Order: sequence, then structure tokens, then C-alpha cells
Amino acid sequence: MDTDSQLTVKGASLSYRTIGTGPALILIPGGNGTAIFYESLAQALSSRFKVTIYDRRGFHRSPVYNSGTTPTGSTTMRTHAEDLAALITRVSPQGPASLFTCSGSATIATELLSYNPNLVHRVILHEPLFISLLPSPLQEKTKATGREVMTTYKNRGIGPANKLLMPLVHGAADWRRFKKTETYNRLASLSANNMTFYFENELPELVEYRVDEVWLAQFRDKLVLFIGSDMEPEPPSTSVRRLAEELQIALTTVEGGHSAYVTNVGETADAVIHTLLYPTSKI
Repeated sequence: MDTDSQLTVKGASLSYRTIGTGPALILIPGGNGTAIFYESLAQALSSRFKVTIYDRRGFHRSPVYNSGTTPTGSTTMRTHAEDLAALITRVSPQGPASLFTCSGSATIATELLSYNPNLVHRVILHEPLFISLLPSPLQEKTKATGREVMTTYKNRGIGPANKLLMPLVHGAADWRRFKKTETYNRLASLSANNMTFYFENELPELVEYRVDEVWLAQFRDKLVLFIGSDMEPEPPSTSVRRLAEELQIALTTVEGGHSAYVTNVGETADAVIHTLLYPTSKI
């Protein structure tokens, strides 16, 4: 099936698309919350996987409803995990699915592992932004920047807030490459309100979110850790290196940076295929 479908979940409707054949793989979008990020990667993986991409609740084509009529309300990473569980059950009724996450969407995967780990086969965490894993003073600096972003959003709006947020997760070279892609152009054409849900409902939780690496260690055989070859900026690259050290999991380096799944689609697809289908081989 290569068509857009809708899944009704509690208080929202999720827009999703499934393409390809093979083991189930769901790509979970990060801060902008939309499947647009993953369309090229999904196509590149569709010859080996049954790939599902979706807009998370509150973003683009997945409205949140109050009393079944008005898009409104708030959410948490746990709610996103419950949505993901419903989506897995819909697209992979025979068994668990593998997941690909980037940046803040890693928290959705960890919440699902605490909520229903049997739904997860393996999960790729591409530069997960777990601020609680950062050493001092980088952790305090990153949290302070996150709070400054939220204050800027409230006082000056989405544009100025985004300008503060982007250097936190994108290195200069990564950002230049990303801005040259068709994906960037399509995202830029969306209403600025698409990011309202992120700034009001997600960023406050992500800044304070704590991941328990001791608890997470029980799932180490399910985890695959990706890092971009740029290895900048510090928060996401340091976070994933720290997680790899704590859980004693080898890092898989993919060409590019925090947005490698957009800017270096072929290399990222190769890494996904090898780590999920041939985990003992070298890329």
C-alpha cells in the first residue's frame, strides 16, 4: 500500500503511509513531527522493509481534537508512545516492529519500551537528544538554552525561537546541507503553526526528560546507536556517545550529521539495512 491512511487514537487522528515489503519498520519524526522528513529514506528502504512514516499527533496532517471537533490540547512523550503502539498494532499485527528515531523522538521509543516492549523488535537511535546524560556543565548550558528558546517563543514567536534552537542540534555543515534539500523546501512551505505544538507541548518536557540508563540496559540487545560523522554539535553527539559507553554498545557512524537521514539518504539507508538485517556484518 502506497497511500495515506488515517488511524484514530484517543483524542487525535494520525496520518500515515506504508510502502514496501519485508520486516516492519516505522520511522518516528523528531521535532517538526511530520513524515516529510522521512519520505526519501522510506523510499530507499522500501525494497527491504515494510516502511511506515507518519505525522505525530499535533503536526501537519494529524490533528488533536477536543470533544471530537477542535484541534487543541497538550500531550506528552508517553501519549506519543501510546499512539505509536496503536500504529504498530495496525501496520504489523503479526508481531513487533523495528523503529528508527532521531533527536528528541528517541524519548518516544524509550517510553514505548517502558509501556510495551514486546511491540519493539529493534530500535535505531540516531543521535538521541537525552539532555540528562550530558556531563556538567554542558547539561546545564543545554537546559538553559532550551529554556531560553521557550521564553523567546512566548515573547517573540516561532521564528526567533527556531533561530536559537537550530544550533543546539545542527552543526554548521549539517545545516548548510539540509537547507539545500527538497525536504527543507517542503518543510519551509508549511505553516509556521506546525511548530506551535512542539514549542508548547514537547520542548518543555524534552528539556527536563530523564532517561535511566541503568533501566535501559535491560534492552541493550534491542538498541542500535547511530552518530553522524560530523560529530557536532555537542549535545546530540555527546549524548549518544555517553549512552554507548554506559550500555557498552558499539556506535555506528553514518555519513553526515544530525540530519543525515535527509542529507545522506543512501548512506543512512545502507546503515539501517546492515544493522537491522545483518547485525554481525560490517558496513
